[in-house]
Amino acid sequence: MRQAWGITGNKEPARALLEFADATVGDVTLEDEVFVAWQMVLLSVGWRCLGEYERALHWALQARSLVGAVTGPDHPMWAHVDEHLGRAIHPHERRGGCEEALSSFDDALRGYLGHGNGEAAAIVRLEISRCLHQLGQHAAGLEHARLAADYWAEHEPTFMLNRQTAHLLAGTLLEALGRLDEAEAEYEHLLTLVDLEASSEHSRNEARRALERLRAARTDAATR
Repeated sequence: MRQAWGITGNKEPARALLEFADATVGDVTLEDEVFVAWQMVLLSVGWRCLGEYERALHWALQARSLVGAVTGPDHPMWAHVDEHLGRAIHPHERRGGCEEALSSFDDALRGYLGHGNGEAAAIVRLEISRCLHQLGQHAAGLEHARLAADYWAEHEPTFMLNRQTAHLLAGTLLEALGRLDEAEAEYEHLLTLVDLEASSEHSRNEARRALERLRAARTDAATR
């Protein structure tokens, strides 16, 4: 399963491995059903990475059913299942499904916080922030983006991109709220982070585009 997840950038080998896992995961006979549920979560992730959203949702729901059948309500696996169910309902590449996904993300956040998994909670906050932005709840989305950024200000992130995404989201939401000076400062801080962390050109370009777009809009508004 992990091999399929790891090579989803190379679609055909990944698809072949996922098809095999898809056909055989239900045949696994282990006493550790939670392990099997985690394999179902990984299948959901793999299919989502390939753009197969219905199959991703199917396996997230299967994992949820299995966890519900074999664990109690406080088991830490619930948070992982709820997170990836939300991601399957509302993947980044598609719009819609925000309200339903938000419920799953909220459940995942409570679970991660309850079990002291701060980094996973911060990552889920990014998903909540995106959903709230789409729903027009910009102030609430900003709160989650900033809480995620605050977490990574105190803890070294496993993936630098997550910290940068928190600041990019915060800037976007500040723009939506009309707080343009703060948005500009957020983007400038993001550029500083990108340079300090020697991040990819993609991250640097995202930060520059956001800052340039904001400054151009402010210049245009001032000349009207």
